[in-house]
Amino acid sequence: MTDRRDIDAALAALEQAAYAVDGADAPALLGELERVKGIVLARLVATSGGAPDAPKSADPATPTILGVQAAARFLQVSPTTLRRLVTRGAIPHVPVGRRLLFRRATLEQFAADRERFGDERS
Repeated sequence: MTDRRDIDAALAALEQAAYAVDGADAPALLGELERVKGIVLARLVATSGGAPDAPKSADPATPTILGVQAAARFLQVSPTTLRRLVTRGAIPHVPVGRRLLFRRATLEQFAADRERFGDERS
């Protein structure tokens, strides 16, 4: 486990380096920051089962944060259908680099919002 002082020192050094970045190097720096963000998020999910503020849902066996494959299985749709929903802006997601992540509570709400009775059509 890393000491909090080490993390603070690394963040301070990163901030100083960011101020020194030439405009032409900014896109590369942003790409690296997204990569590091993905690593930190993956560690958070692996060690805690999800974000600390994520609501607890009915099935504790399902992880709090899901990738495309798991989210598609959760909603019982194909990964292609899930990606189309994302493209249309129909389902909230968390982009981490090239990955798409979904909160289980968001998926549950998405399904509940689309629940219908009988012959209803919308």
